[in-house]
Amino acid sequence: MLPAILRRSETKRASRHAALSFVCGHCRQPFAPPQKAGPKPRWCLRTCKSAASKRKGRAEGRSWAFPPPRACRQCGVAFTALDGGPSKFCMPACRAIWAADNQGSPFGFRARLKKLGRPEPAVIEVFYPFEIFSRDAWTCQECGVSTPRALRGTKDPAAPEVDHRQPVGAGGDHSRANTRCLCRRCNQRKGKADKLLAQASVEAHLSATREAL
Repeated sequence: MLPAILRRSETKRASRHAALSFVCGHCRQPFAPPQKAGPKPRWCLRTCKSAASKRKGRAEGRSWAFPPPRACRQCGVAFTALDGGPSKFCMPACRAIWAADNQGSPFGFRARLKKLGRPEPAVIEVFYPFEIFSRDAWTCQECGVSTPRALRGTKDPAAPEVDHRQPVGAGGDHSRANTRCLCRRCNQRKGKADKLLAQASVEAHLSATREAL
């Protein structure tokens, strides 16, 4: 005879399997039925119910089941977003290219500043890095070297990066007018120079404060 603790675990396992005895008619995943009394559920979520309804409508040729075509955000080709498919890109390859060109959310700049403990600039525009790279023709605006799209996100010296002409820490805005495309080499060189300039300004301010006291 099994000990009491083993009997309880077996009972829990059996009840868990019994609770997951229902299988969704759309995604074919097991799910627990609702606690309220009623007919046997056929779908695990409302989204699965809606997707199954649209699939049935397409099979019957219903016009409401076919969403209107939309343009791919990356290549611009018109496509139809079906159930469970991409909603902004025509294929996973376009999604991967867009993610590589536009690393990070354009809406997360304020959150990054808050995490670093830096003050917010007076102007914060919402834009993707791809807009800056395309405007500057994927060319470093400092040395003129080509910054290919394939190097985006790598540590190659010619990888394209977004640079603020006037650093945000020095009162610069996060805007299209204050940003440009730089290669990784020039951006790192400029970042070191900006850091030394900021340190020098802080030291000058501290020395002036001490003299005033």
